[in-house]
Amino acid sequence: ELASAQERLSLGLARLSSTTNITQELEAHLASLQPQIDSKVARSKDIAANLAREKARAEMMQERVVESQAKIDEQTRRTEELKRETKTTLDAAAPELKAAVKAVDKLDKKDVQELRGFQSP
Repeated sequence: ELASAQERLSLGLARLSSTTNITQELEAHLASLQPQIDSKVARSKDIAANLAREKARAEMMQERVVESQAKIDEQTRRTEELKRETKTTLDAAAPELKAAVKAVDKLDKKDVQELRGFQSP
């Protein structure tokens, strides 16, 4: 039984020694990777900061677009209103214009000479 305990103890010490060696190797490997890790962490922070700035800039541009769109919508509304008013006015004046054109077409040379004869037409 003592021999068995001694063998288990010896086996446990061997495993402990092996584990210690593996742990030291992994720590050394991790230490060699640390500059790369630090560099990538710093780069990630820079990218995150740039992303935050770009997001703020995009939001500001979006606000400007919304404001511009509101102005364009208002101008479009005003233009459409002016178009309707102009069409209404033009439609009301069209019959009078046609009548005036007809009256001018009916004038002959004699009528024009008569008008020239007046001092103040």
